[in-house]
Amino acid sequence: MDEFIALELNFFLICIFYGFFLTLTYDFFSILRRLIIHRAYMVTIEDIVYGIFIGIKVFLLNYENNNGVVRFFMFLGLIIGSVIYHKIFSATLVLVFSTTIEHFLKGILGILTIFGKNQKNVIKNWKRSKKIRKN
Repeated sequence: MDEFIALELNFFLICIFYGFFLTLTYDFFSILRRLIIHRAYMVTIEDIVYGIFIGIKVFLLNYENNNGVVRFFMFLGLIIGSVIYHKIFSATLVLVFSTTIEHFLKGILGILTIFGKNQKNVIKNWKRSKKIRKN
């Protein structure tokens, strides 16, 4: 196999990995949104920050691995990696991590109620905020 073709194939595989990584990064925002109620403007700000993050990562990926030459297969690899991750892992990962963190926080808040009455108000407010979804 030609060395140039091998480098291009290697870059394509790196792009698939980056697609996984960028979608995984967005799942952390999804987990945060499940745990803490967000208003619409906060979701917008988070999405803008994520978009800037993706832009920087893709630029650096292209600059470091392909000398800044934009190729179609780079975007194809990013899309393939994102779609594969989203279809196979995303829903399960978000559900498992958000549920685990929520149970952990409930346990901590339960321990805090042992030490004082004021923490009961914190638990009551937190449970009430979980019921109210404001967008």
